Amino acid sequence: MKRILVFVLLLALMLSLCGCGTVDPNAADSSDADAKGADSDTPAWLKAEAVELPEPEAPASEEKTSGDFRFVLLADGTARITKYTGSDAEPAIPEELEGAKVAEIGETAFSANEKLTAVVLPEGVKRIGKHAFSGCENLTSVTIPDSVTIVDANPFINSKNLTEVTLSPDHPALAVVNHALYSKADKRLVWFPMTGAGTVCNISPGIETIGEMAFYWCEYLGSVTIPDSVRRIDNSAFYVCKSLRNVKFPDSVTSIGANAFYWCTGLQTVEIPDSVTEIEGGAFCNCTSLTGVVIPDSVTSIGNMAFAYCERLKDITIPGTVAHIGEKTFADCTRLQSVTLQSGVTGIAALMFLECAALENVAIPDSVTSIGDYAFESCDSLTTLTIPGSVTYIGKGAFEKCKGLTSMMIPEGVTELGESAFYKCENLESVTLPESLTVIGNAAFAKTGKLTITVPRGSYAEQYCEKYKLNCINP
Repeated sequence: MKRILVFVLLLALMLSLCGCGTVDPNAADSSDADAKGADSDTPAWLKAEAVELPEPEAPASEEKTSGDFRFVLLADGTARITKYTGSDAEPAIPEELEGAKVAEIGETAFSANEKLTAVVLPEGVKRIGKHAFSGCENLTSVTIPDSVTIVDANPFINSKNLTEVTLSPDHPALAVVNHALYSKADKRLVWFPMTGAGTVCNISPGIETIGEMAFYWCEYLGSVTIPDSVRRIDNSAFYVCKSLRNVKFPDSVTSIGANAFYWCTGLQTVEIPDSVTEIEGGAFCNCTSLTGVVIPDSVTSIGNMAFAYCERLKDITIPGTVAHIGEKTFADCTRLQSVTLQSGVTGIAALMFLECAALENVAIPDSVTSIGDYAFESCDSLTTLTIPGSVTYIGKGAFEKCKGLTSMMIPEGVTELGESAFYKCENLESVTLPESLTVIGNAAFAKTGKLTITVPRGSYAEQYCEKYKLNCINP
């Protein structure tokens, strides 16, 4: 009988631990908020229309000091705490400072405080600033009063041991559901704790934004379910979520923010839906396990370093809808072998394929008009490249240190060839230059070995070769 009782107790304990990560201390407080059913079934607590929250006001006074607190006055006479200088584990945050009611906890006000273990914010505080309690490694609990209406970008980044955010059951502006802290007004996921191995998160239906740094350094986050209400994934939302393997975006997402999945080294596959129009800078930078990405025709902009250092990425197609491509987009993608730029793409950005040592084939359409500075620097496996007649500008260092290049034909229409364009292309044997060239930069062909340049008789290119004593012939 004792064995049966022990077994039942163990089974009950195991069942209580199942679900979305660890047990949420506020789950009972937000029972209506625990979404059940389809993504479209927005919970009652989130039915109101989303509104944009105002930016923090500029201070109306110089910084003042009262005890362990520095603060500034705001236009309405209330105070914003700008810095806590004390060392109490559970500091008594005052309701007033020198007669002014404390209405805001300012940006980084308690950051990097290793003594802090618990915080109870006083009634009257209306706003918690960006990263207010960041890097408080020993902070384990925070209590937020009903007066708080605005919580800016994740106040708790890198507060590794914070597991408990306590709210009243019917908090008017915030909710905690299955570990996550949500802002009701703008329907935003604000914070998710840095919990242990195998953590999963099912984001509540009705949420429209995964907030800035919401999952910052949640390196044990194994999976996340994004509902079809989410429109935007903000900057650094999943920054260094190393255990995240796969992400499926719903068709509602239109923008993937800067560094959204930066250093998600376990991320293997990404399905970007047709609804996405913008992939911002560094969005998938350093995703070293990413093997393939399909960029849909809906995308019009790809930011700087969006896929840089994705060392297992082997091929990529850029649709013709992309009007803007940032610098270093695929830099150091060391296994990237094939690139297709579809008709409509107008330029190859600076440093776009920097040190893509395995790159062999690049299809450039006749819509491209420029090849940016150092665009193909150190692409050692690139042996030939066809440049269309639409190109008018080839930037400095564009093909610098491309050791595999043996020949190159610069088409009629190119007017400028940047300095060091073919610098240290050690195996380059033949180059054909057009009559349209009017500018050739210094050292464009320096340290190229046994190079023969074909130039039109009487052209600027011929004069350049004669000036720098380069071996040239006429066709």
